Amino acid sequence: MKKLLALAAAALLAAASGARAEDLVPYEVRPGDTLYGVAERLLLEGARGWPLLQRINGVANPRQLVPGSTLRLPAERLRGTPQTLQVAYARGRVVAAAADGSERALGAGDTLQEGETVWVQDRSFATLRQRDGSEVQLPAGSRLRLLHLREIDGADRSRSVFELEGGRVDAAVQPQRPGSRYEVRTPLAIAGVRGTRFGVALSPAGTVSDVTEGVIGVAAAQAAATPVPVRAGQGAVVGAGAGVSVVDLLPAPDLSGQPQRQEDMPWSVPLPPLAPDAGAARYSVQVAREGAAAQVLEAIDAVAAPVVIGGLPDGRYLLRVRAIDARGLPGAVAERGVRVKTRPVAPLVQSPAAGQLLPLGTVHLACTDVYGAEGYLLQLARTPDFAAPAEQRAERACGFDIRVEEEGAYYWRVASLAREAAGAPPERGPYSALESFHASALPPAPGAGMEQEDGADGQRIRWKPVPGARYVVEVAQEGDADFAHPVQRLEVDEAEARLRLPATCGGRYAVRLQAIAANGLRSEFSPPRWLRAPQSLCTGQGLPVGSGAGMPWSRP
Repeated sequence: MKKLLALAAAALLAAASGARAEDLVPYEVRPGDTLYGVAERLLLEGARGWPLLQRINGVANPRQLVPGSTLRLPAERLRGTPQTLQVAYARGRVVAAAADGSERALGAGDTLQEGETVWVQDRSFATLRQRDGSEVQLPAGSRLRLLHLREIDGADRSRSVFELEGGRVDAAVQPQRPGSRYEVRTPLAIAGVRGTRFGVALSPAGTVSDVTEGVIGVAAAQAAATPVPVRAGQGAVVGAGAGVSVVDLLPAPDLSGQPQRQEDMPWSVPLPPLAPDAGAARYSVQVAREGAAAQVLEAIDAVAAPVVIGGLPDGRYLLRVRAIDARGLPGAVAERGVRVKTRPVAPLVQSPAAGQLLPLGTVHLACTDVYGAEGYLLQLARTPDFAAPAEQRAERACGFDIRVEEEGAYYWRVASLAREAAGAPPERGPYSALESFHASALPPAPGAGMEQEDGADGQRIRWKPVPGARYVVEVAQEGDADFAHPVQRLEVDEAEARLRLPATCGGRYAVRLQAIAANGLRSEFSPPRWLRAPQSLCTGQGLPVGSGAGMPWSRP
């Protein structure tokens, strides 16, 4: 025979060999009443309960009652009026099975009757609510039978009795009227009163129960068993053939590492590592809508962190996490409000390239526009954690010109701005991925102290070196002021170059220099300087006289 555990206020569980005065309800005898008839109509046992009424009231003849006289009826034995229970929330597949074996799918707003069994299937969740606001929550894999849902006529009390056939039930019981009974039976029976919050689950260790608010009493169901008080922050474990073991619940997990704004999906919940030496075997993670804790959208048991949650639309949510010990007993609850904000999407970054080296001065950061965005928010920082942004600016188009005055690494990201509702201010969506560039001063333009030396092998020029630099040398004809068509261009490693320039008829050449630093940045070109050009033999029309090879002849 299954052992039962009764959890209730100690006063309710005190043994009552006879009905106490406060547990008796007055009943006015009507014409034609007999003890048999009253018992059949009002007691749980039906007509078989007439001896109890006779004993309580001292009636000599059960068939002869005086109309208008008063009988005292035991409140605990009154049948009462059947009540219904409402489905406040259902996610996934939730089924009600009647006593005749028929089944029906349940949704929010449906009602349940006595005798029905609620079955919550995989990846589903249900919250059932009574008229007084008391609720029971059923995670996936739970089966709960509704044994009694009664309002006791004339006694101003109620009787709610559930039988947990599998899984877990969490009860949040509103303050009960004196004499009311609220029970959840399994191989254990549980009663909670006065606004108690508790949970019951079937586990390999037996039946476990945890109390998060209020005080309940726990007693093995054998006759004369003494209730053991279990307070908020404690749990009870009862195994087969064992007594009641009261233990402290595991502490609530630390959720300080979970940001209050979640901008990526799937959502990775950063839980602290499990501590088996402290008793934690796994985590229970629930996500509900903020302000509607009964509407659980995700319920996951995990043995490793992080826990990954996906498929949530933008909105505000409540994250609830509990550590569970090896016996299946959940610990204290940690809660954290989290806003999921994944829209509007971030722009795509276009330029500069990741890690690109740029000169000090004005830098243009380019990104793509986003459909529906009203603007874009830039953050620029000197550290990748953006702890102290050097600049934060909003623009209507996704492009930003910024002044960079100091050498070093820069980090930037950009987010789209859009309104969630008409009249509301624009809000940013998630930032783009972290981007970076490096800024450095340009090397100085070379050319200071440039000298020219003519020789049989051409012209040799020298200039003052720029430390660590290479050089570009460009030579153009006198009329090509923009160096659009240089006649000679070369790169050299030293601060000198040898040039072989065509002879001219009295013209000149211009030369300009550019330094290339070791990091690849190039200086501005130096101002052009004139080069003495070799003079050609010329015709009367001022044209060079060419050799047979087509080259001008130089003047000796």
